[in-house]
Amino acid sequence: MSRLPYIVAEIGGNHNGDVDLAKRMIREAKACGADAVKFQLYRRCDLWTEDHLKELKRLRPDQVFMAGDLADPHGTHRVCTEAALEAIEQLKEEGETWLENTHVWLYRGAWMEWEIGRV
Repeated sequence: MSRLPYIVAEIGGNHNGDVDLAKRMIREAKACGADAVKFQLYRRCDLWTEDHLKELKRLRPDQVFMAGDLADPHGTHRVCTEAALEAIEQLKEEGETWLENTHVWLYRGAWMEWEIGRV
């Protein structure tokens, strides 16, 4: 017995919480032959908990590395980078002066690696 593959379109968080955009993406996925769609629902503020902030305060890193590939097709690098920057800004507002000496480095992700001559 032969079975056709079941196609699931990955919409992820690309709907940005906009229901009309999500519905439009579902229709587009169906028009392209998808059998189902998969969403991710999250809020940026949920990505950093008080435990994360406490750990940053404890570690007081001199350097923080973040995915700088903000054009990644799934949007995860942008969301995570924005969440981390918001957390750093919150710590600055709380008076964490050690952040004045902390450097944030953005690196290219798997979607756009640096050419060897630019490393």
